[in-house]
Amino acid sequence: MFKKCLVFILCLLLVAAVGCSDDKKLEVDKDTSSIASVPQTPKYVVNPLTGIENLEYEKRDLRPFAVTVNNIKVAQPVQTGLKDADIVYETEVEGGITRL
Repeated sequence: MFKKCLVFILCLLLVAAVGCSDDKKLEVDKDTSSIASVPQTPKYVVNPLTGIENLEYEKRDLRPFAVTVNNIKVAQPVQTGLKDADIVYETEVEGGITRL
């Protein structure tokens, strides 16, 4: 008889503990709704070189850099990644030779 009463009391305590945890969860949900109204930072910003909104927000303060690449047949294997550049200029250096 004592074991049955003990098991019954433990079950009541367990149900009460589970029932109380839902109230806390509701309070947390109410708090997160106010956090959701905080404006979020944009994922992309306007690229100052191209005017297109494709620059990641974290990279907005980085300075642009320039690289000169030979534009002769021997140097063509080195020219990988030119398609990823924002701006590419082909300029004449000397004697009809151009560089990118």
